[in-house]
Amino acid sequence: MLSTPISTASEPLLDVRGLKTWIPTRRGEVRAVDGIDLRVHAGEVIGLVGESGCGKTLAAYSVLGLLPPPARVIAGEIRFRGDDLCRRSAEERRRLRGSAMAMIFQEPLSALNPVFPIGSQVGDILRRHSTLSARQVKVRVLELLDHVGIASPGHVARAYPFQLSGGMRQRVLIAMAISCSPQLLIADEPTTALDATVQAQILDLLQRLVEQAGIAMILISHDLAVVAEMCRRVYVMYAGRIVEHSEVAAVFARPRHPYTSALLRCMPALKQDDSPLETIEGVVPALTEPEPGCRFRPRCRYAVTLCSDQDPAATELGGGRLAACHRATELGLPGTPTAVGADA
Repeated sequence: MLSTPISTASEPLLDVRGLKTWIPTRRGEVRAVDGIDLRVHAGEVIGLVGESGCGKTLAAYSVLGLLPPPARVIAGEIRFRGDDLCRRSAEERRRLRGSAMAMIFQEPLSALNPVFPIGSQVGDILRRHSTLSARQVKVRVLELLDHVGIASPGHVARAYPFQLSGGMRQRVLIAMAISCSPQLLIADEPTTALDATVQAQILDLLQRLVEQAGIAMILISHDLAVVAEMCRRVYVMYAGRIVEHSEVAAVFARPRHPYTSALLRCMPALKQDDSPLETIEGVVPALTEPEPGCRFRPRCRYAVTLCSDQDPAATELGGGRLAACHRATELGLPGTPTAVGADA
C-alpha cells in the first residue's frame, strides 16, 4: 500500500487511508479501489490521474458517499476534518455532501435533470443546505451564475439543460458545486468533450475560484497536461492502486514508476517532434482475481522476475516522493523536456 507522508504544516482536510471499494459480481469481487492512501490539505489542489477504469471516479464516490449499488467500501478510513466518514450514517453524509464537500461531475448533460430549468436545480441545493428565504435563493442563484462567468444569468436560469452548450452546462455544474461554499471540491474530468478554448476557460475559472475561496480540490483526469496547469502534487493510479505520488514538476522531470513514464509518452501536448504518438501496449488486468506481483508487469518494458513474484511496496524516494515499483531507485525513466508543471 502506498502511504503519503504526513505534512508537518497542518493536518490534512481529507485523509484517506487504506481505502478499499469492491464491487460484487458473478465472477467475484472486482477490487476497483484496492487500498489507496490520499491526502489533501486546506486550500490545496491535487491531481488524481490514470487511464479510464483505473478507479479514480469510484474513489471520489467513496469519499462523498455516492457509491452506486452494489459497490461498497469494505475497508479503510475516510477522515474529513478528522472525522471518519465511514462511521457516519447515510443522512449525516448527505448533509455534509453539498455543503462542506461537493463534486463537479464528468458529464454535465447527464448530471443535470432535463425536465427542470437551471435556476430550479441550482436553487434546490441552496434550499436543502441553507436557511435562505425563497426570495434570497432566487437572488443567490443569479449571483452564482454570474460568478462562474455566465453572461445572461437570468436567461440561463430559465433555460433547460438541452438549450445550453457543453461549456455553459459545465459552468452551471460549477455554480452548483460552489453554491454552499464547500471546503473540498472534487472535479471529475471537468473539461472532457470541450474544445480547447472552452477547456482553457473552465480551467481558468476553477483556478480563480480555488484561489479566491481557498477551496481544496481534487482534480481527476487522464490528462497530465491538465493536471500540470492546476496542481502542485499528483497521485498516479493504476488498476485500483496508487503507484506514484509526487510534486507535479518532479513527475514531469523524472517519473519514478514505469506507468507514469508511459503516460507521459502518450501525451500529445508533450510531444516535441513529429514521431508517432506512443501507446501503452496491453490491457488493464482483470481485478476480480489479480495475479500476484505488480499489476502493471504485463505491460511494463522494465519488468523482471521479482515483479511477477512479489507485490511492490512503496519506496520512499526523498522529498515526499513515493513509488510502488521494485526498481524505482535504479531506473532512469525518461521524463519530458517541457517546462509544463514547473510553476504548478
